[in-house]
Amino acid sequence: TLKPTIGGLLGVDIHYFAAINLLGFMEAIDPVGGVEVTVERTINDPLYNDEFGQRVGFYLAPGTYLMDGELALAFVRSRKGVGDNDFVRADRQQQLLQALRDKLTAGNLVLGLPGLLDAVASTVATDVPSARLPELAQAIQDADMSSLSRVVLQPPERMRADPNSAAGYILIPDLDAIRAVGAELLG
Repeated sequence: TLKPTIGGLLGVDIHYFAAINLLGFMEAIDPVGGVEVTVERTINDPLYNDEFGQRVGFYLAPGTYLMDGELALAFVRSRKGVGDNDFVRADRQQQLLQALRDKLTAGNLVLGLPGLLDAVASTVATDVPSARLPELAQAIQDADMSSLSRVVLQPPERMRADPNSAAGYILIPDLDAIRAVGAELLG
Protein backbone atom coordinates (compact mmCIF):
# COMPACT_ATOMS: atom_id res chain seq x y z
CA THR A 1 0.00 0.00 0.00
CA LEU A 2 2.83 2.39 0.81
CA LYS A 3 4.62 1.93 -2.52
CA PRO A 4 1.82 3.32 -4.71
CA THR A 5 0.88 5.93 -2.08
CA ILE A 6 4.38 7.34 -1.63
CA GLY A 7 5.09 6.87 -5.33
CA GLY A 8 1.95 8.88 -6.13
CA LEU A 9 2.97 11.64 -3.72
CA LEU A 10 6.47 11.86 -5.18
CA GLY A 11 5.32 11.35 -8.75
CA VAL A 12 7.60 8.33 -9.32
CA ASP A 13 7.20 4.57 -9.58
CA ILE A 14 8.51 2.73 -6.53
CA HIS A 15 9.41 -0.80 -7.48
CA TYR A 16 10.72 -2.13 -4.16
CA PHE A 17 10.68 -1.24 -0.49
CA ALA A 18 12.73 -1.89 2.61
CA ALA A 19 11.26 -1.46 6.09
CA ILE A 20 13.50 -1.20 9.14
CA ASN A 21 12.40 -2.38 12.58
CA LEU A 22 13.93 0.19 14.93
CA LEU A 23 14.17 -2.19 17.89
CA GLY A 24 16.01 -4.76 15.79
CA PHE A 25 18.00 -2.01 14.14
CA MET A 26 19.58 -1.33 17.53
CA GLU A 27 21.20 -4.76 17.27
CA ALA A 28 22.84 -3.84 13.95
CA ILE A 29 24.81 -0.95 15.47
CA ASP A 30 26.94 -2.88 17.97
CA PRO A 31 28.44 -5.47 15.56
CA VAL A 32 29.98 -2.68 13.44
CA GLY A 33 31.52 -0.98 16.48
CA GLY A 34 28.91 1.77 16.83
CA VAL A 35 28.26 4.77 14.60
CA GLU A 36 29.49 8.33 14.87
CA VAL A 37 26.71 10.92 15.05
CA THR A 38 26.90 14.66 15.64
CA VAL A 39 24.06 15.99 17.78
CA GLU A 40 23.39 19.62 16.86
CA ARG A 41 21.11 20.59 19.75
CA THR A 42 20.22 19.28 23.18
CA ILE A 43 17.70 16.45 23.33
CA ASN A 44 15.87 16.43 26.67
CA ASP A 45 12.92 14.04 26.70
CA PRO A 46 11.88 13.22 30.28
CA LEU A 47 8.97 11.12 28.95
CA TYR A 48 11.13 8.77 26.86
CA ASN A 49 10.35 5.07 27.36
CA ASP A 50 12.99 2.45 26.67
CA GLU A 51 12.40 -0.61 24.49
CA PHE A 52 10.72 -2.35 27.44
CA GLY A 53 8.20 0.47 27.94
CA GLN A 54 9.87 1.76 31.09
CA ARG A 55 10.00 5.54 31.46
CA VAL A 56 13.70 6.30 31.74
CA GLY A 57 13.95 9.76 30.18
CA PHE A 58 16.59 10.69 27.66
CA TYR A 59 19.10 13.53 27.65
CA LEU A 60 21.85 14.17 25.13
CA ALA A 61 23.94 17.34 24.97
CA PRO A 62 25.23 18.69 21.65
CA GLY A 63 28.42 17.01 20.49
CA THR A 64 29.79 14.11 18.50
CA TYR A 65 29.12 10.64 19.89
CA LEU A 66 30.15 7.11 19.01
CA MET A 67 26.71 5.62 19.56
CA ASP A 68 26.13 2.02 20.55
CA GLY A 69 22.82 0.36 19.78
CA GLU A 70 21.05 1.45 22.95
CA LEU A 71 22.04 5.12 22.59
CA ALA A 72 21.23 5.06 18.87
CA LEU A 73 17.76 3.67 19.58
CA ALA A 74 16.97 6.43 22.07
CA PHE A 75 18.35 9.02 19.63
CA VAL A 76 15.97 7.89 16.86
CA ARG A 77 12.91 7.22 19.04
CA SER A 78 12.85 10.25 21.34
CA ARG A 79 10.26 12.83 20.26
CA LYS A 80 8.76 14.56 23.29
CA GLY A 81 11.54 16.92 24.30
CA VAL A 82 11.31 20.68 23.96
CA GLY A 83 11.27 21.54 20.26
CA ASP A 84 11.00 17.88 19.23
CA ASN A 85 8.24 16.29 17.19
CA ASP A 86 7.77 13.49 14.68
CA PHE A 87 9.48 15.51 11.95
CA VAL A 88 12.58 16.16 14.07
CA ARG A 89 12.63 12.47 14.96
CA ALA A 90 12.39 11.52 11.26
CA ASP A 91 15.40 13.72 10.54
CA ARG A 92 17.37 12.03 13.33
CA GLN A 93 16.40 8.61 11.95
CA GLN A 94 17.75 9.62 8.55
CA GLN A 95 20.91 11.00 10.20
CA LEU A 96 21.52 7.69 11.96
CA LEU A 97 20.91 5.67 8.79
CA GLN A 98 23.41 7.90 7.00
CA ALA A 99 25.95 7.33 9.79
CA LEU A 100 25.44 3.56 9.53
CA ARG A 101 25.78 3.72 5.75
CA ASP A 102 29.02 5.72 6.18
CA LYS A 103 30.31 3.06 8.55
CA LEU A 104 29.35 0.22 6.21
CA THR A 105 30.99 1.80 3.17
CA ALA A 106 34.19 2.65 5.07
CA GLY A 107 35.36 -0.98 5.00
CA ASN A 108 36.95 -2.94 7.86
CA LEU A 109 33.72 -4.79 8.64
CA VAL A 110 35.00 -8.35 8.42
CA LEU A 111 34.99 -8.87 12.19
CA GLY A 112 31.49 -7.45 12.69
CA LEU A 113 29.94 -8.93 9.56
CA PRO A 114 28.41 -12.12 11.08
CA GLY A 115 26.64 -10.17 13.85
CA LEU A 116 25.56 -7.50 11.40
CA LEU A 117 24.06 -10.05 9.02
CA ASP A 118 22.17 -11.72 11.88
CA ALA A 119 20.78 -8.35 13.01
CA VAL A 120 19.82 -7.27 9.50
CA ALA A 121 18.02 -10.56 8.84
CA SER A 122 15.67 -9.83 11.75
CA THR A 123 15.56 -6.06 11.25
CA VAL A 124 14.84 -5.39 7.59
CA ALA A 125 11.83 -6.53 5.59
CA THR A 126 11.99 -6.00 1.83
CA ASP A 127 10.45 -7.14 -1.40
CA VAL A 128 13.70 -6.74 -3.36
CA PRO A 129 14.23 -10.10 -5.09
CA SER A 130 17.26 -11.87 -3.62
CA ALA A 131 18.76 -12.16 -7.12
CA ARG A 132 18.91 -8.34 -7.28
CA LEU A 133 20.61 -7.85 -3.90
CA PRO A 134 24.20 -8.13 -5.24
CA GLU A 135 23.37 -5.56 -7.93
CA LEU A 136 21.85 -3.26 -5.30
CA ALA A 137 24.84 -3.67 -2.99
CA GLN A 138 27.20 -2.81 -5.86
CA ALA A 139 25.11 0.25 -6.79
CA ILE A 140 25.28 1.46 -3.18
CA GLN A 141 29.03 0.84 -3.09
CA ASP A 142 29.54 2.75 -6.38
CA ALA A 143 27.19 5.62 -5.55
CA ASP A 144 28.57 9.11 -4.97
CA MET A 145 27.61 9.46 -1.33
CA SER A 146 28.80 13.07 -1.20
CA SER A 147 25.69 14.00 -3.17
CA LEU A 148 23.31 12.12 -0.85
CA SER A 149 20.26 14.18 0.11
CA ARG A 150 18.03 13.74 3.12
CA VAL A 151 14.54 15.23 3.09
CA VAL A 152 11.77 15.21 5.69
CA LEU A 153 8.37 16.12 4.23
CA GLN A 154 7.19 18.61 6.81
CA PRO A 155 5.40 21.92 7.25
CA PRO A 156 5.58 24.63 6.14
CA GLU A 157 7.58 23.83 2.98
CA ARG A 158 5.76 20.69 1.85
CA MET A 159 2.50 20.65 3.78
CA ARG A 160 0.34 22.88 5.93
CA ALA A 161 -1.86 22.39 8.96
CA ASP A 162 -5.60 22.61 8.35
CA PRO A 163 -6.64 25.59 10.52
CA ASN A 164 -10.33 24.61 10.37
CA SER A 165 -9.95 20.99 11.42
CA ALA A 166 -12.25 19.83 14.17
CA ALA A 167 -10.42 16.47 14.19
CA GLY A 168 -7.11 17.68 15.66
CA TYR A 169 -3.83 18.40 13.92
CA ILE A 170 -4.46 17.53 10.27
CA LEU A 171 -1.75 18.08 7.65
CA ILE A 172 -2.59 18.90 4.04
CA PRO A 173 0.21 17.91 1.63
CA ASP A 174 1.44 20.38 -0.98
CA LEU A 175 1.54 17.87 -3.84
CA ASP A 176 3.46 20.18 -6.18
CA ALA A 177 6.19 20.74 -3.57
CA ILE A 178 6.37 17.03 -2.73
CA ARG A 179 6.53 16.03 -6.40
CA ALA A 180 9.33 18.56 -6.87
CA VAL A 181 11.25 16.69 -4.16
CA GLY A 182 10.63 13.43 -6.04
CA ALA A 183 11.87 14.95 -9.29
CA GLU A 184 14.97 16.37 -7.58
CA LEU A 185 15.87 13.22 -5.65
CA LEU A 186 14.93 10.61 -8.21
CA GLY A 187 15.21 12.45 -11.49
